[in-house]
Amino acid sequence: MARMFTNSIYYVHEKSNMVELNKDIPVLQPKVQADTPEIFEQNVKELVSDLGKKAKEIDTLIEGLPGIQRTEEEQVSAD
Repeated sequence: MARMFTNSIYYVHEKSNMVELNKDIPVLQPKVQADTPEIFEQNVKELVSDLGKKAKEIDTLIEGLPGIQRTEEEQVSAD
């Protein structure tokens, strides 16, 4: 999941377009490799969805762990 998160941040950094935040500081050179706003928004939504699904999968796996209520011997014998 950490790799997915890192790759998502890299995508946003590389493919986002430059936006003028201050009229006194204009954007002189827009990013050449930036996606169109529509494509960028669609891809970001997909990245968010994928990260959310992965987090739910991890939560499900964690919930399936035996927990601290059982001793090591009980956990081993249960398998």
